[in-house]
Amino acid sequence: MDAAFVLEKKALETKCKVALPIGYSMGGDVANALGSIVPNGADLPTEDQLTALGEFADDDDAELEKLTTALAQDPVVLAARVDRCAGAIKNFADLAGQLEAALSTDAVQTLKPKHSAAKEAQQASALAAAEQFAGEPLGEVGRGPWSLMYEHAKAYVASLGLDDLLSEEGDPYALCQQPLGSDAAKRLERFRSFVLGEAAKTAAAASAALDAAIGELEALAIPDEPALGLAIAEFRAIDDERSAISDRIIGFFAAAEARRTAIVAAIGSGDFETLPALPEALAEALVAETEALEGEAEILKDAAKLDTKQAEDRTRLTALKDRQWLKNALPTVLARLADLTALAQTVECIKLVNTGQLSTQITNVRRALVTAGLGSRIAEEIAALDLGYMPFEVTDRSRDGNSLFEVKVKAAAGGPSNDEVLSEGEQRALALACFLADVGADKANHGLVFDDPVSSLDHLRLRRVAARLVAEAAKGKQIIVFTHNLLFYNEMLSLAAAASIPTARRVVTKTHANGFGLISEEAEPWTAQKVAARIEGLRLKLQAAEGVTERDSDAYRDAAKDFYTALRETWERLVEELLLGKVVERYSSGVQTQSLRGVTVEPEDHKTVYFAMKRVSEFSGHDQAAGKQVPTPKPDEMKADLDAIDAYRQLVVKRRDRITAERRKLEEPPAPKVAA
Repeated sequence: MDAAFVLEKKALETKCKVALPIGYSMGGDVANALGSIVPNGADLPTEDQLTALGEFADDDDAELEKLTTALAQDPVVLAARVDRCAGAIKNFADLAGQLEAALSTDAVQTLKPKHSAAKEAQQASALAAAEQFAGEPLGEVGRGPWSLMYEHAKAYVASLGLDDLLSEEGDPYALCQQPLGSDAAKRLERFRSFVLGEAAKTAAAASAALDAAIGELEALAIPDEPALGLAIAEFRAIDDERSAISDRIIGFFAAAEARRTAIVAAIGSGDFETLPALPEALAEALVAETEALEGEAEILKDAAKLDTKQAEDRTRLTALKDRQWLKNALPTVLARLADLTALAQTVECIKLVNTGQLSTQITNVRRALVTAGLGSRIAEEIAALDLGYMPFEVTDRSRDGNSLFEVKVKAAAGGPSNDEVLSEGEQRALALACFLADVGADKANHGLVFDDPVSSLDHLRLRRVAARLVAEAAKGKQIIVFTHNLLFYNEMLSLAAAASIPTARRVVTKTHANGFGLISEEAEPWTAQKVAARIEGLRLKLQAAEGVTERDSDAYRDAAKDFYTALRETWERLVEELLLGKVVERYSSGVQTQSLRGVTVEPEDHKTVYFAMKRVSEFSGHDQAAGKQVPTPKPDEMKADLDAIDAYRQLVVKRRDRITAERRKLEEPPAPKVAA
């Protein structure tokens, strides 16, 4: 609403900047009423008041015509007109006097020596330049255009704050931005010497004097015929004698313009003999006419003082003319009144919807209903994620009607920001704490989605995050977690199992054939798969290798290498999972001491694992020396190696189950002997 009102206010302000029409007299009722129709006006007139003020009936029209006829020879009106004419003629008298002096024969005579001096100085300068720069690569050096270009260059350098054009060898020249070579530096020094020489100085001074004279001529104000006609229209209408004077004024200024144009042209050509004649002197006659007009005005003013009845009629005539004008302009005036009324109302609306009041109300509601609970939940989450050692504070504020919360390290005003104090992992943990605190108020148990929530977190805090997410799931929420971190994955599964939280595992992968986004249900990534699942996966890789018919091709070698790399990793997993009974596992934070009951490692185990790992390593991802290139195994060899690990897996499982059963008996107390 605030934005809409602001736009409306701007549109109304633009409309109200357009000036109202004029035509009414100053100081009357209409003038007083319209003077208050302005933006921010304290007391706008009403539409009824303006309509009443603009009423003009047939009787009013007849009275206006009668008064206009009666006051046609009103001395006050006539005196005002004569005063205006006297002022206009006086101005033209002053201007005519200036033109008569500036365009006189004597003034033209002063221009001739200036023209001659400038021409002679330029010729001398050109001659000096021709002699001094005869060997330069460019012609006309030191003459008109070149000299002007040089002065412009100096002006540019001065605008950069430098004293002058640099001309020493090695200096960065201001114009070409390149260091000066020896020849260029010497050439610039010759240029400088020439410009500072007497011939160049004299030519520049003479040219400047001539330019000044031209400037003075061009600055003369000579009104054109249309402007003159408007200015002396009232004067011309007084009588025939003043009409003749008006024609003389127009003729004088037209002749003055023609003579000025010819003089300016003569300054360039030197031909001062064919100038049009100077107009007949006018200034003195106009001064006399001004004095005559001023005398006539005084006589009319004296006559007006003796006629009080006409003063009343003039006031009535002015009022009738104003009402007649307002009647014709009333639609425009009422439209402006409506715009100003709407503008005032819009300004009031902006005050009422100002976000400051809204923010104040929101702040009160927020602090009563939200802030306290959110602050305590944030404190609990900070403690749960092991951030309690940092002094955090929760602040809230309102801006533009929005509630904003901030959790930052407590410090003096202007202290460091969170990213200047907290590590990346601490910032991630704080963000999670704030998010979990925010959703803690959700009583509907909406689902939550987390994308790599433990990035940059250490192991301890990783486990705390896993525990918090499992706790949220225990409330009945669906928790979806995307992660690349296998340790976090295992922690989540372990904690969910302990809390009897059902889990669904999905692996998102990509293949060359089908691209990204393949979802395997209830599967695990390769690094998390157990030995049995990996062996099944290896059988699929073996089928892929068997499908490559060219045994010497890169495709077959890549398939075999991929197979043996996975086989090597499977042997490593077998040692961890079966032979050592998962007592200690990668990507798991616990040590399963009770699993020791099924662990035994015999010399034959060492021999089997040692030679199996040695063989698969030859064909896996390791690079080989050139002298030890072994042939790529054939599919039947690959199958034999796969069968070997599967057979060993079954052997170890059977032995583990047997040993576990035997050792469980050792954990039980011996059976008592009962005497017969």
